[in-house]
Amino acid sequence: ATTSSIYWMFNDPKLAIIAFTSVLIIACPCALALTVPFTYGSTMRQFGRRGFYIKNTDVIEKLRNINTIIFDKTGTITINSTMKTQFIGEKLLDKNLLFIKSLASNSSHPLSTTITESITSASSLLDVTDYQEIPSMGISGIIDGMRINMGSSKFVTGKDDINPTSTNVYIFMNDRVVGYFKIENSYRKGLKGVIRQLRKYYSLYLLSGDNESERKNLTPLFGDDSNLKFNQSPSDKMDFVVELKQKNKSVLMIGDGLNDAGALMESDVGLTIADDIYSFSPACDGIIESSRFHQLYNFISFTKTSIIIVIISFVISFIYNFIGLYFAVQGNLSPLIAAILMPISSVSVVAFATLSINYLSNRLIPKA
Repeated sequence: ATTSSIYWMFNDPKLAIIAFTSVLIIACPCALALTVPFTYGSTMRQFGRRGFYIKNTDVIEKLRNINTIIFDKTGTITINSTMKTQFIGEKLLDKNLLFIKSLASNSSHPLSTTITESITSASSLLDVTDYQEIPSMGISGIIDGMRINMGSSKFVTGKDDINPTSTNVYIFMNDRVVGYFKIENSYRKGLKGVIRQLRKYYSLYLLSGDNESERKNLTPLFGDDSNLKFNQSPSDKMDFVVELKQKNKSVLMIGDGLNDAGALMESDVGLTIADDIYSFSPACDGIIESSRFHQLYNFISFTKTSIIIVIISFVISFIYNFIGLYFAVQGNLSPLIAAILMPISSVSVVAFATLSINYLSNRLIPKA
């Protein structure tokens, strides 16, 4: 603007102030400043309408850059409500089953939820005192003066499961181990398709606090047995994420609950697959409704589409500026016309970004 005004001061002083003012107005970076927040805001809104809720727009940028994805198993790629549960051991009285249900109901862990729902007792739940939950180990509490422990074999019996063929939750009550709940995993609808899509573009890992009973079922999905790690404590999961990041990997962790909190926080992006969107880990950056799990790849992929929209919007804004400046520096554009064109350019860029995101999201991430 200064250069233009100096030029016209010596050639046609009447145009000096016109060129100076017009250039300043045309060069106002409103359209550029609005492009990113409106594009990412529209993306965030469309995600929310499709059952993917993210903490802020920074998550979109981070998701675009990930190259490594880590899955938890129980409650993440498995479905709590359809897990088959069978108790193996002593025959338990209805009173004892009520004790177990009352203790399990205090935990939000998927296995505890499964056990709670499998015990169809009509009696009211009992009060639990001295309740403790030890991540990746189990839960403990006192009911009616009796100590009850539930969890892994190591937590309850002091010994590891030997060649386990299922996910087992052991029960200690009446001063002895009375048996265990055998739980058969049921995987989420669309899991094979999701893994197949993600394997083309990302390194995939599975970290689970459970035993290795599902290794043979999951190895064909993930393609590399070494990428499946079982009997992982919360600290093991967190350390693994840190190790990957030290190798310059950009990590997405998908998990749930207390067991994954450390790993979710350490990862570049932490997501939770939630059957109940009001029950999630505060360490996560986003929540995906379980019914939308099959669209996980589409959500991640769409973050790259958002960046393309941003770039195109920038190009539109620059083209406007170049054309406007071309006329403004020549003194052919009055400040009044420039003042009209400037907000029009901002509105057009915002409209383009918003409408593009709406249109493409409907095509690439169907609501149904």
